Amino acid sequence: MNAGSSLAAAAVLVAPDDFKGTLHAAEVASAVASGLRAGGLDAEELPVADGGGGTMDVLVRARDGERRVATVADPLGRPVEAAYGLLDDGEVGVVEMALASGLWRVAEDERDAWAATTRGTGELIVAAAQAGARTVIVAVGGSATTDGGAGALAALEEAGIEPDGLALEVVCDVRTAWEDAPRVFGPQKGADAGTIARLERRLDELAAAAPRDPRRVA
Repeated sequence: MNAGSSLAAAAVLVAPDDFKGTLHAAEVASAVASGLRAGGLDAEELPVADGGGGTMDVLVRARDGERRVATVADPLGRPVEAAYGLLDDGEVGVVEMALASGLWRVAEDERDAWAATTRGTGELIVAAAQAGARTVIVAVGGSATTDGGAGALAALEEAGIEPDGLALEVVCDVRTAWEDAPRVFGPQKGADAGTIARLERRLDELAAAAPRDPRRVA
C-alpha cells in the first residue's frame, strides 16, 4: 500500500475550539471536515470548548441534549433572546454567560464596565432550574461585566431559588483572583483607570459581605 492510499484510508478527527469573534467550534469543525471529505478523506467532527464562546452548544451536541431559548437581560438591561441547554433528561442545565452577558452584546461605544450586569446570566440559570435542572453548569468566559455575579444572584433571589437548592458548576479557562478581575479584564470592557479603582472597591465590598471571602482565591 502506498502513502497516498494510506492517507485516503485514514480517519481524521477534527476537534477545534472556537475562532474567537468569528466562528463557533461546531462551525469550524464543519468547515474543516467538509474540506477533508471533498479531498476523499473520512472526517469525524468533535468540536470542543474551554468555558468561553460555544461551550453550551458543544456540551449539548456531545451529550445529545436539548437547546432552549429564553428572554433575558443583556449587559445593559435590554431584553434579548439567549439560549441555554438541558442535558441528562433535563437534570443538568448549561448556561453560557457570553450568550446573555457577553461583550459581543454591547457595541464598542456602549461598553460600560460599571453599569454592565450579569442579571441575564442569572435569568438563564433560573430558566434552566424552572425547566427541571438540579445542577447548572455555567461557562463564564467572554462577559461584558465585572459585577462579581451580583446581578445573577439578584435574579436567583427574585425567583425564589435558594443557594442550597441548586448546584452550580463554573467552567472557565483562566485562573484570575477575584480582586484582580477589574485590572486584568476591565480595560477590554470599557473601564478606564478611575473605573477600575471603583470596580475594585465594589468587589471588595461584595467580598466582605459574602458568606465566604473569595479574595486571594485563584
